[in-house]
Amino acid sequence: MNATHITCVGLDIAKDSLLLHLQGRLHPLPHSPAGLRRLARLLQATGQPLQVVCEGTGGYEQPVLRTLHTAAIPVSVVQPARVRQFARAEGLLAKTDTIDAQLLSR
Repeated sequence: MNATHITCVGLDIAKDSLLLHLQGRLHPLPHSPAGLRRLARLLQATGQPLQVVCEGTGGYEQPVLRTLHTAAIPVSVVQPARVRQFARAEGLLAKTDTIDAQLLSR
C-alpha cells in the first residue's frame, strides 16, 4: 500500500491581510494580487501534498479560492462557528488571527 501524507495548512483571511500557518511557521501576506501570487508560490515550494483550510469570510475568501484552484492546490472552506467550537474544545478562549491560522492547520 502506498500511503501519501497530506499536510494541512491553515489560512486566516481578512479584508486586507492573509495569515498562512505552514509547517509550523506563520507567513503574513497582504490580501492583494501580489500577496495571492506569493501565497501560491509558498505552497507550491513545499513540494508535498497539501490541503489548505480556511474559514468562509463573507466573500473575502473568493480571490484566495480562485488563486488556489488555478494553481491546483486543494482548499477546504469551513464554517467559522465550527472553528470557534474546536478552539473552545481545545481550551482556547481568545480568538486571534494567529490562533485561527494555527487551529485551521490542525
